[in-house]
Amino acid sequence: MYKTGIETRGTVVSCAKHLFYEHGYRSVTVHEICELANVKLGTFTYYFSRKNDLLSELYNAYMQSCKDYVDAQGIEGLSSAEHHMFVVMLYYSRLYSDERTVAFHREVLNLGSMSAYFENPRAVIADFSDEGSVDRNDPAYNLLVLADNAVRRELNMNFIEQDDHGIDAVEQLLNDIYSITARLFGTDQAKLETYIAHARAFVEAHPDARVSLLEG
Repeated sequence: MYKTGIETRGTVVSCAKHLFYEHGYRSVTVHEICELANVKLGTFTYYFSRKNDLLSELYNAYMQSCKDYVDAQGIEGLSSAEHHMFVVMLYYSRLYSDERTVAFHREVLNLGSMSAYFENPRAVIADFSDEGSVDRNDPAYNLLVLADNAVRRELNMNFIEQDDHGIDAVEQLLNDIYSITARLFGTDQAKLETYIAHARAFVEAHPDARVSLLEG
């Protein structure tokens, strides 16, 4: 993709993020995104065949920005599963710290499974599952990923409806999610609880981490 193409695609994504933040997901039209980005409809559909395709772009980029931030801190000695927890704790704590982003996320969760917004849900838990007892080449692995996705979606939907989205609540959300995930993938649950506690300490020590799903 030429530089101008990359810039145009980036502009479309940035404008969509801004509109989603201001108005939510359902009420924003492709026409409005094109108008703000100053592009024609054909340009939009060249990069994204429909509005829903933007979700994978937004969520995958957000997850990657959380990973990049954790990696940039140069922390030594993290196992793959503990690194995963640092990323996920940052991901959820920032996502649930903004009411408009929470409202947007609620709309997205109601669309369906994690595949609605992650191109490869399997990749979301790849690092975590390295410490489990299930081989990624096992035919059952993909079924376990589907089960894990369902658990994450349902627990997040329940969490959204609670009044408290603070760091204590987010830590409990991760403990709830990974109590099930640990059983699915044969991972030491006590060790994961320790990782989650370390991840919380990391997030609290970096309150100015500039990662966000949407743009206000």
